[in-house]
Amino acid sequence: MAVDPGTAAIVASSLLLAKEPLNKLLGPTLDYFGKEIESFAKKRSENIRRILQKAIKNLGSKIDEPGQVHPKILKGIVLDGSFCDDELTAEYYGGILASSRIGVSRDDRGASFLEQVSHLSFYQVRTHFICYTVLKILFQGSQLNPGIPYDRYNMKTYLPDSDYIRSMAFKENNEDSESCRVHSITGLKSHGLLSSTYIGEPDYLSQNSPLNTFPESGLLFEPSLFGIELYFWATGNGHLLYESFLNPELSIEVPEGIEIPTKAFGVFEEYKRRAQESPEPEP
Repeated sequence: MAVDPGTAAIVASSLLLAKEPLNKLLGPTLDYFGKEIESFAKKRSENIRRILQKAIKNLGSKIDEPGQVHPKILKGIVLDGSFCDDELTAEYYGGILASSRIGVSRDDRGASFLEQVSHLSFYQVRTHFICYTVLKILFQGSQLNPGIPYDRYNMKTYLPDSDYIRSMAFKENNEDSESCRVHSITGLKSHGLLSSTYIGEPDYLSQNSPLNTFPESGLLFEPSLFGIELYFWATGNGHLLYESFLNPELSIEVPEGIEIPTKAFGVFEEYKRRAQESPEPEP
């Protein structure tokens, strides 16, 4: 079924988008929400346009391949994404929309990820992206398989506060970085987007990771399957399986304005590195 050309033209005009890419991205699903989009306030229309543009960019040449988006996906974009002012959260919506453009008409998995993102705060979305990008950088190319519980445990990572605060770009005197950090980490854990987490001073962290010493306060965290899956969908890679997470050939673009931490380390890898540098003397 083809989209009504009149609907496509009206919506494309209201969103200041080219009609043809919009047709290719949404197809017949556009007929469900054409009038609603047309009547939105300017700011909400701008937010939707930004998400659609990100999805089109994410797809690249794949947009010319056969595919369609389930109506429930566009519903989530219209009802929730239209209120999204944050650039990274818009990237998440756009990535999920791009991941949802597949050739199976009944596949509405993206709707559950859109709902999940709608339940996350700005701080939680940014923390999720930072944590999983750090994990990918630290462990890509290793023999670890994130689909295996023991391997996820071996991906336990330390992220120092100074790195985290810089990556979050907290505004001085206007944001409480400590409460935002606790809110983000505990929230991601409660949503199943991180596994084991510890937040605190170096001595406390050492109690939960006895093999290591830590230079400053920070957090320890382990990935979860759901956290990896959301990361895939939010970056337009919803078709990938867990073992692809650490594939060096999988390149994830970091949005402008986000500085990825550089002082984080995998706690088990760091312990092995220190052991090799300073072997215990023979008796």
